[in-house]
Amino acid sequence: MAVQTSFPHERPAVAVETTGRGWWRITWSLARLVMVVLIAAATVEQGRLAMAVGAAAGIDASTAVLRLLSFFTVQSNLLAAAVLAWAGVRVLVGRRGQDSAALGVALAAVTTYMLVTGIVYNAVLRGAGDVGIMLGWSNDIHHVIGPAFLLLDLLIAPGRRALRWWSLLVVLVYPVVWAASTLILGPHLVSPSTGTTPWYPYPFLDPTTTPGGYAGVAGWDSGIAAVITGIGALVILVGRLRSRVRGRDRGDTARG
Repeated sequence: MAVQTSFPHERPAVAVETTGRGWWRITWSLARLVMVVLIAAATVEQGRLAMAVGAAAGIDASTAVLRLLSFFTVQSNLLAAAVLAWAGVRVLVGRRGQDSAALGVALAAVTTYMLVTGIVYNAVLRGAGDVGIMLGWSNDIHHVIGPAFLLLDLLIAPGRRALRWWSLLVVLVYPVVWAASTLILGPHLVSPSTGTTPWYPYPFLDPTTTPGGYAGVAGWDSGIAAVITGIGALVILVGRLRSRVRGRDRGDTARG
């Protein structure tokens, strides 16, 4: 008969690490859901402002809202809200383990997009947009508070998964598709503030006003692509480093 060499009081070591921080998982999940509500409220307010600006220019409400939804900022915020809701509800319904692979990639993607949104807006675009839309509390949530929250989520949220480096290719798919579709559609879109064509959501994408035309736009796109790739790589790196630290902590707990 096999002899039992472990002692009952030794077994809960890992379990304590998992359940003892359950309060933190629930707290952060609630914080994620609060952020979802803030993003939703900010997007509704941005829609109201966009319709008001469009109405002053004789643009119908549906066109104004569609133009608003064309912004990388707005799309990134909506994607972030969807993924944060997914992550928050997942924990609250009882799934307290490590994030699934799909959720891990989705969190890395929206974290990258929101950080890019915050950096590009505050470094390049602040003060350059329509003052009727690009100011106020809703604008701050989209461009400052939201990105800051996703940065915190990357650094301290429990359960975030270490990803393989190929995940970076998945993260880059959406920005590439967004940029290509924006450049293709721009010459055919009506501006919600002037009623004229072409219309591009950001001035550095407009070849009619950017120095150098399409070559100048290509330069901006290349630079921003490099920023997105670099930030995406850093997001994945941070997740891998956090996982390595958690692994060492669990090993130290088990040995202790």
